[in-house]
Amino acid sequence: MSNLLAPARVFVLFIVPVLFSLMAQAESDTLPKTEIEQAIRQQLDAAYELREWSHSLIKQVRKGPVSINQLALEVIVELKEPLYRRTGQQHDGKQLVRQTRPKGERIVLKGQAVVADTGGLGANQIQVVLSPGAENEAGLPLGSYPAGFVIVDNEAEAASLAPATPVNSQAKASKPALAGPVQQLLGMFGDQKAIWGEETWGAYKGSPVVLRALKQTGDHSLEGIIDYPNQGLSNPFVLMGPAGSLTLQIKPASPAGKGVPRTLYRVSLEDDQLVARRGPVIPLSRSKSELLRQTFERERAPWQFEGDKSDYAQLGNMLINVNTLERVSDGWGIQPLAQVTNLPGRFWPMQTNYQLTSAPFGAYRASDVHTEDPKRVSFNPLAGISAPTWVASDLSRYVSLKQGDVWAGTLDWQAGTASAPQNLTGIGVLNNLKPFAWCEQHVFFFNPQASDKPILRVNTQSGELKEMSESKALHHSAQGSPDGCFLFTSDGRMVHSAQGAKSNLYVADLRSLETFTLDASFDGRHYVGTQKQPALAQAIMVQSWVGRGLFWSSRQFGWFDLTNRKRISPHDFAGVVKDLPYSIRPLDMLPIPGDRHIEVSYTGFLQSTDAQKDKQIKKRYRLERVTGKAISLPLFGDVASRQGVVWVDENRYVYPIRKGGLNELGTWLYDIRSKKLTRLSHFYADEKIHAQNRAFASAAQAVWSTPLYHDASYLVLPDKNRILFSVMRGNLQELVSVSLDGKELARKPVPASGMTQSNAGFRLRRLHPYDISLPFVQRGAVQSARQ
Repeated sequence: MSNLLAPARVFVLFIVPVLFSLMAQAESDTLPKTEIEQAIRQQLDAAYELREWSHSLIKQVRKGPVSINQLALEVIVELKEPLYRRTGQQHDGKQLVRQTRPKGERIVLKGQAVVADTGGLGANQIQVVLSPGAENEAGLPLGSYPAGFVIVDNEAEAASLAPATPVNSQAKASKPALAGPVQQLLGMFGDQKAIWGEETWGAYKGSPVVLRALKQTGDHSLEGIIDYPNQGLSNPFVLMGPAGSLTLQIKPASPAGKGVPRTLYRVSLEDDQLVARRGPVIPLSRSKSELLRQTFERERAPWQFEGDKSDYAQLGNMLINVNTLERVSDGWGIQPLAQVTNLPGRFWPMQTNYQLTSAPFGAYRASDVHTEDPKRVSFNPLAGISAPTWVASDLSRYVSLKQGDVWAGTLDWQAGTASAPQNLTGIGVLNNLKPFAWCEQHVFFFNPQASDKPILRVNTQSGELKEMSESKALHHSAQGSPDGCFLFTSDGRMVHSAQGAKSNLYVADLRSLETFTLDASFDGRHYVGTQKQPALAQAIMVQSWVGRGLFWSSRQFGWFDLTNRKRISPHDFAGVVKDLPYSIRPLDMLPIPGDRHIEVSYTGFLQSTDAQKDKQIKKRYRLERVTGKAISLPLFGDVASRQGVVWVDENRYVYPIRKGGLNELGTWLYDIRSKKLTRLSHFYADEKIHAQNRAFASAAQAVWSTPLYHDASYLVLPDKNRILFSVMRGNLQELVSVSLDGKELARKPVPASGMTQSNAGFRLRRLHPYDISLPFVQRGAVQSARQ
């Protein structure tokens, strides 16, 4: 079957989840051209052979440390078969097509690529979109047309006509056709009451679909029900059309809110399958139907299991037992989930929490607020709302913008409904409001219609309005905390004089509406000869939030504690100053479980009377922000370049040594308290499987930690006193479980089942890392929101 370039088809290639750490230019040598070419090839029909491609920069946008580049693509392909175009004429009831391009000719396709480039030190995201081929331009491969078209020779249009057979059709000439497509389909499956297939396109690729309740309504028409078991949806459908030109029409369900949008598939019967030529491809094969049904029955509730959840982990879309490394399920799914304690059987998608770090801070977009149950059914009280809507971070209230006013309502997660919205403002002239923060009961909007006081604070309980002027701290384009209660800006990088330059962090506490400043300049104690150089002024960028008002700055390599209104800098640590008295330059940081410690690597030098003999040195420390204590850490193996170090707790970390003697290679553990170095195994992590360790120590901290996970080569299980990682032994990939006292507990081959292209990267993470509770609303009658 040919699909040319399926309309609206987008190929997205995820290398690993994005951890931005370096900006790269689109035209530099670091542009990931290999991945872009891979994505282009995925877009091309089998009739096209890629010959060459080129790009030009359309636009470049920098967001923090990452460079996002929009590229225009020109792709030259060679035809492996001719292209055809309809003439608009018919012969014996069949449409005529005419050859437009011969085999071997080269044509040019246009497209675009969006590249979030981190220069290879972090993760890249690459999205490539090629414009679909248009029939009225170059034409289409013959296999893209339904069976039954005829070819008109370019040189002699009046020549005898010969039936055209689709190039990719698998129909066997020796197999007699039944009277019509309906009889052919029914004959294909015999007495089966339901026909099982699977989607092979889009977000639900691999999910089952079922045709049932089949009823023949004519020689060329068939009615029935199409089920999507994983989504919990059902819709009526109609299959109709003459032989070779079938249309599968999905009708809206009743009530409409429980169905999928109306969809049309252009389908044809090929050998043992019903396949779609336009839209999502749903092959319905007799040979696979029973197998798909049995698989679904076995995996229909994969998120339910018996036992302690701490015994389980997700590997790709599999569930494994961390004690035995045995596979429990191969249909688990790849999304990290939290259990909802007061809604048994419901789960909360953890990625939703990332929305708390984008405007409006402290709020979710309505489209991101939902739960899922064991059958992967979305449970969204705000489904179907069309007005711009946001939900408070405690998931109890929502606000909408419509008819020139701010409206608000409550959510009842037990009933799965939203209360009818109430008009909070009643003015009718608040058009184009832009929310930028939600702190407790107040939502802060930017009102572009106002001149002197463009900040509008709305109380979601009383409807009280307060207009305010903007300032350096209280600004609609400021950075913000995940709870929405702190806003801040900084002076940025400034040209400094001989006396030095000072930059500030301007902070607004939205609970009290107080503002304050923190020193944001950086004193690296750099000397030229005996002359100390002035401090540097730098822009402040958040690298990670470790608490409600506490973040680590990637530029300063220090903490900014907004709750206690103080900054904790490297030169505040006496141990660091003692070791690096003349120069201190942070290189990198690594997270340590909890919010008290951080690992930082520095470089500096020890000054000599002879500048040529200045000694360059490098140091690693564990910094403790509350006591100001710095503990020096050793440099062993790959730790010198910080590759593969993973903290088990605040006192122990593991790391690999990949080069050295046989008595050196392996995985090692270092304990700060005893200063003891222990070789746990002669195997070391190969990073073929990416572990994801929690970035938080408690459930309360989890809500405000961003990111929620830190990528690593080892999965640490402190409660199990062990670590998990993968190794390659020749062509065999294995999972290894090693206890933290050096005893190897288990080693098993990684199951091939469940490791599919859809979850490339093979994430390994703990199951259900924390639980949440969702608010209920106690009221007599529940009204659904109608907007």
